[in-house]
Amino acid sequence: MPESYITQSEQRMIAYKKISAISSLQDVQEVTTEFETRLGKLPTEVINLIDIAYVKNLASNLKITEVLCTNHQAYLQFEKREHIMDSSKLGNAIYKFNNHCSLELSDTPKIKFISAGNSNQNYLLIRQFIEYANSIKN
Repeated sequence: MPESYITQSEQRMIAYKKISAISSLQDVQEVTTEFETRLGKLPTEVINLIDIAYVKNLASNLKITEVLCTNHQAYLQFEKREHIMDSSKLGNAIYKFNNHCSLELSDTPKIKFISAGNSNQNYLLIRQFIEYANSIKN
């Protein structure tokens, strides 16, 4: 978060705590509105930080331990195979996104995505997958 956006370190720490607690689109909207009202237009770094916090919290709901997006690869990693195999949410998401992903059930199980060619497109695909999986009711 740029120091020029929030100059006082105590206020920056409070902002980081608010961002790290984001777990829904409503939280995203509330934090965004609060920051814009108090501090003005959000810098790109803050927008990205808010979005990453949102996706990270959604990923943790699905027991995803790592999200990787680069220009050449994208995957969701899990600690145990069971975290993928026992989840109807993930099963439904894999079925819906079957043209874009595959399972790798190795010692470090992953859902691998076909690269869209750049990290931004790969991130958007992973975000859509995670949002979809979280939207499924058990």
